[in-house]
Amino acid sequence: GELLIRREQLNPHKLEEAKSHFEPKDNYEKIPEFGDYSNVTKVNR
Repeated sequence: GELLIRREQLNPHKLEEAKSHFEPKDNYEKIPEFGDYSNVTKVNR
């Protein structure tokens, strides 16, 4: 998806915008079977 970050300064008025693209699907894992916590305890998740 598209990511928009906006920073506004009021005195003096100044508006900055930064746009980027972001794919959040890599932030999620499949739901583990009950009791299988091996992915939760990995060091480099």
